[in-house]
Amino acid sequence: MRLNRITIINFKGIKNLELCFEGKSVTIYGANSSGKTSVYDAFLWLLFGKDSRGSATFSIEPIVNGEPLHNVETHVEAELETDAGTVTLIRKYREVWTRKRGDLSETFTGHESVFYVDNLPVSQSTFKATVDKIMSETLFRSLTNPFYFPEAMKWQDRRSQLFKLFGSLTDSDIAAQDPRFQQLLEDAGRYTVEQYRDGTKVKIRGYNQDLKEIPARMDEVARQILDDDDAAETEARLEAITDEIGRLRASLEQDGDAGLIAQRVAVDGEIAALQQKNNAYRERIRIQNAENNRKAMNDLADQIAALALVTVEANTKVKAQMVDEIQSKIEALRAKFTTVASEKFEPVEICPTCGRPFDKGDVEASKQVWEAARKERLDAINKQGRDLATLLKTAKTEASEAVTELERRKKIAAEYEAAMSELRTADLAQDMDGYAEELNQLTEKRSAIMEAISAASEGAKAKTASIMMQISNKQAEYAEAKKELTAMAASRAARQRLEELRDQQQRTVAALEDAEAIVALCEEFIRTRVSMVEESVNSHFRLVRWQLYKEQINGGLEEVCEATVDGIPYHDLNGAMRINAGLDIINACIDATGISAPVFVDNAESVTSLYDVNAQVIRLVVSAKDKQLKLQK
Repeated sequence: MRLNRITIINFKGIKNLELCFEGKSVTIYGANSSGKTSVYDAFLWLLFGKDSRGSATFSIEPIVNGEPLHNVETHVEAELETDAGTVTLIRKYREVWTRKRGDLSETFTGHESVFYVDNLPVSQSTFKATVDKIMSETLFRSLTNPFYFPEAMKWQDRRSQLFKLFGSLTDSDIAAQDPRFQQLLEDAGRYTVEQYRDGTKVKIRGYNQDLKEIPARMDEVARQILDDDDAAETEARLEAITDEIGRLRASLEQDGDAGLIAQRVAVDGEIAALQQKNNAYRERIRIQNAENNRKAMNDLADQIAALALVTVEANTKVKAQMVDEIQSKIEALRAKFTTVASEKFEPVEICPTCGRPFDKGDVEASKQVWEAARKERLDAINKQGRDLATLLKTAKTEASEAVTELERRKKIAAEYEAAMSELRTADLAQDMDGYAEELNQLTEKRSAIMEAISAASEGAKAKTASIMMQISNKQAEYAEAKKELTAMAASRAARQRLEELRDQQQRTVAALEDAEAIVALCEEFIRTRVSMVEESVNSHFRLVRWQLYKEQINGGLEEVCEATVDGIPYHDLNGAMRINAGLDIINACIDATGISAPVFVDNAESVTSLYDVNAQVIRLVVSAKDKQLKLQK
């Protein structure tokens, strides 16, 4: 789009001005406050009803002695050269004065705006539709003001616009650069690289916790290992003690009454041996079960971490919000469609300037233009509605699937938690098979012997006292030797367990190294993506480089959008470089959209070498000697 001519009457400080550009680049000279910036403001007000700062409430009418000048009409008219041909747009703004019945004087009741397209009066909606067809307001501001895109636009909108104009990259595009990245995406499966990295970090915390606990367990096991756990000598001594006890019991059995005492001693020995054997079994089973439970609980914890509930729940909320947002947009479109559909053509039959009635043909032509514009707007709304309906269907499906998946994972996690709770409270030790029955039998047998002993003669009891003492001493020796054998057996088991723990430590270290390598590869992938995305966007610019991500102290990446020149942030550039940076951005936007518009460069005198732009350029230059605006082609 090029500007051929603009006429400005009673706009801000401009009383009457006509500038003929003929679609060419020009320079407008003028002293400070002579109206240079007002030319751009007038052009924007004509098209969009706003000034260069985006305000729709700025003062339009001329100001005299601090008061607005009444009974004057603001008139801005521009002839534009577009791809569709030449079009003339006019916007007028004036006060409305009315005389009530019985009053001698008129009363100010407000303002009204009048619109023309190619000198035909049209409604405001038709005028807006005509302008929107030429160019949207956001794109127009981006293409005509070097400061708008890098400075006035919100950074989030600026970032979105960059990706929209210059494209973004998918993870598959990134992976195509490195076979390791392709394998990474396959390993990540349905998860994003960030989710896969976060899940692996959870595993790393588990591995580090294991590596922290294993040395303590190894130390505990090592304390059970004896310097010498060869049981041959102790077993021989135990055999000799057993023979001696047998000899003493045999001497008791030579006497009938004494035999009863020997039987009791023998049963006591059997009970003690059974209990000792069971205690050793319980301890062995306790150690084994404790280790098995720990492994099982660690496995369950890893499985709970792998469920990535926090990430999945956040993703579910995002999808639900997306459904709400799309539904809100659809409702807004419906309301907009109803509003547009209910609009009625309001013919302007009398020329507001000269009071002459318009020809019927002109009125009918104006109506046809209005109806065509309304139909085009309704069709556009319908198309947007259909597109949003398709998006809503997909979004609802994804949101429903996300909820189902989250509930499924929560159910699995609850089952894992319940299993872990059972493992925490489980009785780790247990008796040998048949222990209770065998102990009960021996106890009943001893009770029967004791009843028989109680009925024996006092002489028999005294006779065996000495032998019983010897047997008791030997049994104590037997118990001590047996204790030594148990300790030796535990020592040999501890040696084996220590080797298992060392092997587990090595396997955990290897798993930790693999997990850390995965995290490092994920971070490399993310940073490669950042670099490639920035490189892809920046390839469209010659002067400006965009910073789209900023690394945080914790190593994370924050989304930003700031223009830089030679590494210097835009807000730290001098005025001239800011202008040239803005012109480079405008050039890139023109190349991306294939659309151009007149570029207004305010304070152009501050730039010794203005950046070349593939568009009509209107330089606004401060010139103290030019009290009235002067145009130079």
